[in-house]
Amino acid sequence: MYNLLDKSDRRILEVLQQQGRIPNKQLAEIVGLSPSSVYERVKKLEKKGIIEKYTAILDSEKLGLETVIFVSVSLNLHNEYSLENFNSFVNNSRMINECYHLAGSEDYLLKIHCRDIKEYERFLVTRLTRIDGMDRVKTHIVLKTMKKETELPVNIDNEDKSDQPEN
Repeated sequence: MYNLLDKSDRRILEVLQQQGRIPNKQLAEIVGLSPSSVYERVKKLEKKGIIEKYTAILDSEKLGLETVIFVSVSLNLHNEYSLENFNSFVNNSRMINECYHLAGSEDYLLKIHCRDIKEYERFLVTRLTRIDGMDRVKTHIVLKTMKKETELPVNIDNEDKSDQPEN
């Protein structure tokens, strides 16, 4: 799919990731195309599912969700019922912000935002560890967030030179 995006599409995506509420006219000026052309391109990117949705990014600390925890989960059963049961639990839990199915020694990685360790402990003891088929849970408490990006690198022609090893 990426190869089907021209330079203008990638630039549109780059700008929209930074300023999701930018007016079409201003976006057109930045990209160097007419407003009608940019409007049509954005609609096509939405229709193709490249642009999934528009959203607001909230400050978790200002909302009182100061504790970020990553949880590695291993299931002892990998049958259809066990996997569906775990997926249902994840999708119905508002505390779990992200969930990744992994290859390796753990089956899943969860990202959780909560008010404090006590709230996480309640969630762990009363909900997470009670799931049928649960084997192991490893908790990783975030001390400090070093980098937090929501933007995907759509414009690979302008890669950050810091990614390149020095000679």
